[in-house]
Amino acid sequence: MFYLLGGALCFAVLFQLIAIGTLVKVVVIRFASSRLRRTEPSRLPGLLFLIHLAPFLLAFGVVLGFVLPAFVRLEPHSTREDLNPLLLVGAVLGAAILVTILTRLVCMLSMTARQETLWLDQAKPLPVSDKRSSVFVLPTPAPLMAVTGLLRPRIFVSQQIVSALTQHELAAALSHEFAHVRSRDNLKQLLLRSTRLPLWSGASAQLKSWIDSSEVLADRSAIAAGTSPYHLASALVKVARLSSGAASLSVIAASHLVPDCTSSAVASRVMQLREILDKPANSTTALLPKRNAGSMKLLLAASVAALYLLSLNPLLPRVHEALEWLVR
Repeated sequence: MFYLLGGALCFAVLFQLIAIGTLVKVVVIRFASSRLRRTEPSRLPGLLFLIHLAPFLLAFGVVLGFVLPAFVRLEPHSTREDLNPLLLVGAVLGAAILVTILTRLVCMLSMTARQETLWLDQAKPLPVSDKRSSVFVLPTPAPLMAVTGLLRPRIFVSQQIVSALTQHELAAALSHEFAHVRSRDNLKQLLLRSTRLPLWSGASAQLKSWIDSSEVLADRSAIAAGTSPYHLASALVKVARLSSGAASLSVIAASHLVPDCTSSAVASRVMQLREILDKPANSTTALLPKRNAGSMKLLLAASVAALYLLSLNPLLPRVHEALEWLVR
């Protein structure tokens, strides 16, 4: 009974926190949409990513960091408390959310792995200078340029795109894909897709907004690394024209040079590249966040960890009292 009650409480609290956090997230996105659109492009993808994942991060953090320790440490192993109907319903819903997330993760990873294996059987390697990922050329007639994989990313380019782009345009397009690799956008997209809400909630539009902003950031990262905005814009236009009306070859856990989105998104990216091209050459250093952002994140993580350790013992009795209230 001890383990059954503990599992039910963890899943019930998980469901409640995710439900409350999701409602807050929907309200925040609705009322802060205009401010989000004015956010610096280099910071927007990270902000959207945190907003969309916040309910799940909060829920799993509270359950694993406070609820589970409070129950294990303070609940008698000889407990005889029964599961009330509301607690049981909450536990079932929480377990269903966890199973859904895990099922989506497994399905997306297996689908991507199968597609990647199929492509590798047909592809030929393309020598590049970047050491982070391998580049392969596919003989498929459909236009394709995408990054697949999480731990060992690979870039696949169709022969049609290689033939259509000049050497400088191809290098610019590959630099854009290398930026996705550095940002671990495949992992982020996998997490966003696995935790997405039902379609009626507007989850598709939220995912699209993150994809659009991540593509803009990849463009800016490529330019900051020395890529010509002119060649990147030219490659975007050519690939978008080739992709128009073509069958989609999208892979779930993959980042594409031109994702399945409206032509206005590509046009917006080209306009931003044109604006960057008109700026002085030394202004490219301002395209990305400052280099001390990593140290700030590390400092923030250390502060959160210290705060958690300091508050753990004082809060555990309070958390256990709340759990007793849930059981009653």
